[in-house]
Amino acid sequence: MIQQAIDFIFIHCDVPGRNADYAMNIHIKYPLLIHVIFADGPSFFVKMAEKSDDIEKRLHKEYVAISHVAHFYPGLIPQALHYQVDKKQNRVLLVIEGIEHSAVLLTDILQAKPEFRQPLQHFLGGNDRSHLGNQYYCEKQFAFYQQSVAGLPEDLQRNIQKVSMQQQWDEMIRKLPMIAQHGDLTINNIGLAKKSFILFDWEDYAAVQYAVF
Repeated sequence: MIQQAIDFIFIHCDVPGRNADYAMNIHIKYPLLIHVIFADGPSFFVKMAEKSDDIEKRLHKEYVAISHVAHFYPGLIPQALHYQVDKKQNRVLLVIEGIEHSAVLLTDILQAKPEFRQPLQHFLGGNDRSHLGNQYYCEKQFAFYQQSVAGLPEDLQRNIQKVSMQQQWDEMIRKLPMIAQHGDLTINNIGLAKKSFILFDWEDYAAVQYAVF
């Protein structure tokens, strides 16, 4: 399956040539993750798995999400280059642009220059991206927030509940605008590239609609 992914890149992607030197990082999980880096050339991130309804839905959802959001935020999101369902080979494959980046710490975000922060801030809560949500959906999202807090250690729950009452978080959260969100915006899904932050892992896009979630 790894060789199939390499062959696909040589055929469909803009690479230096069939005999070009390359290196790979392989993460054995489901789907299989392969990072292919060409010497003095581009790199590609491949997600690949045997075909099933579940994996086809997951990878297609990520492909659509990246293609949609990258149109509005060029440079903030790696480009989705190819998506293919190969029934003969019984495989599903998604190829995403590889971007050189470093790991991000919270201090990197807090201390970043405005030109780095602004695209990320607008993505999380730009007023011009908000839309009306129905009351049922708002309450459903609020219940999701409460369930998330309930899964934390008890002492941390108490601290959050105390601050929540003091700062009126419940009321504030219900007033947040409805904006399709990344869905898994953890620090390990953010990278620091040369020109901006980069957001990875888009398979849960729009699963959450509250701004800044």
